[in-house]
Amino acid sequence: MPHPMRYLSASLLTLSLLSSCGQRAESSDTSDRQSEIVLSDQNTAAQTAGADLPALIPPKPGEPGGLPEDSRPLDESPIDPQTIRGAGLTLEKYALALESKDFDAAYALWGDDGGASGLTKEKFAGAYDKYLTIKMLIGRPETGGPEIAGSEVSGPETASVPVQVYGRLKNSNNEPYNMIGEIILSRSGGKDMPWEITDSNLEPRGVVHQDESGSRESAATIIPPEFHGRWARSADLCNSDADTMKLLIGAEKLEFWESEASVKSVQKSGRHIKVTADYTGEGENWTRTTSYTLSADGKTLTSDDNISRVKCN
Repeated sequence: MPHPMRYLSASLLTLSLLSSCGQRAESSDTSDRQSEIVLSDQNTAAQTAGADLPALIPPKPGEPGGLPEDSRPLDESPIDPQTIRGAGLTLEKYALALESKDFDAAYALWGDDGGASGLTKEKFAGAYDKYLTIKMLIGRPETGGPEIAGSEVSGPETASVPVQVYGRLKNSNNEPYNMIGEIILSRSGGKDMPWEITDSNLEPRGVVHQDESGSRESAATIIPPEFHGRWARSADLCNSDADTMKLLIGAEKLEFWESEASVKSVQKSGRHIKVTADYTGEGENWTRTTSYTLSADGKTLTSDDNISRVKCN
C-alpha cells in the first residue's frame, strides 16, 4: 500500500526535486534560500535555456552532498532483475526518464501506478518541470531501508538505494542545486518490473560548483527522447552486465561497456542523429562524433560502425 502523502506548502513544493513525491521538507535556512531561488523569474530561465552554461561539478563520493564512498569491488556478474541489484535497474530507468523529461515514464515507476508518489500524473510533471536540468547518480542497492516518517514500507522485501540528484533550476540565473538521500523500492511481484519506487528522503545538501575553466553545457543540446534507454546486442542480454556492446543513452550522456561520454552537440535529421561527445575510459580522454539510426518501430539502433542494438524494456 502507498504511504500517506506528507503535504507541503506551495513554496516548499517547488523547493526540492522530490519533495512533492513523499519527502520530508526542510525548515533550515538552506531550504528557505532555495525556495526563493526556485520562485524567481522562471520566464527568463525559459528564454535562456538554450544558452551555453558552465559545466557543473557535483559533490564527489564522501563529500557533503555526495554519494557514500564505496570501495567494494564492482559485481560484474549478470543482473537478475528479481534480486536487490535489480532495484538499481529500475532506478536506472527512472534516471533516464527524468533526465529526458519523460515524466509519464518516471511516474509509472512509482508504486500503485504512480499513486505512491502522492501526486497525480499532471502534478508530478508540473513539479519536475520547474527544473532546467536533472541529473541522477545512483549508488549500490542494499537490502532493506531506513525508517522514513510516515512510510509503511519496511522489511526484507525492500531495497534502499543511495541517490544524488543535481542540475540547474529554472530561474533567472539557472542556479545549481544538489539533493542527496535514499530512494526506497519494494518488490512489485511483476515480471516486467519486479521493483517499484515507494518512498524517498532526498534533501538539499552540498554545493555544486560551476566549471570556470571553459567547459560548457547547453540545455538545448540534448539527445531526443526516442533514442533514450538501455540498448543491448540482443534481447537476452538486456539484463546482463556481461554484454560488451551495451549502451545507455540519456539526454546528455552515453554509457558504454568501458567508457562514458558527455554530449557536446547533437544534429538530428529524421530518425538519424549525429552525436559529438567527450569520452573517458581506461585512463584516457577523447572526443568522437558518432551517427545513430533508429528503426521505424523504435526498437533497433544502428551506429555508423554497423553495430545494431535492440531496445530493452
